[in-house]
Amino acid sequence: MTLRRAVDELVIEELLIRRHGSGTYTSRPKVARCLGRILPPNRAVRHVPSEHTPESG
Repeated sequence: MTLRRAVDELVIEELLIRRHGSGTYTSRPKVARCLGRILPPNRAVRHVPSEHTPESG
């Protein structure tokens, strides 16, 4: 397999993004892309406390 074909396959799998006149870049992880659809892009995911609390002794 040639390097060009390998890069083409990564573009098809959406792991790389080609920008005409600019170059080829890595894409954001799929989880981040999915969260971006759910949350506004300017909001960070914050830690949500678990329902379980440590037992006091």
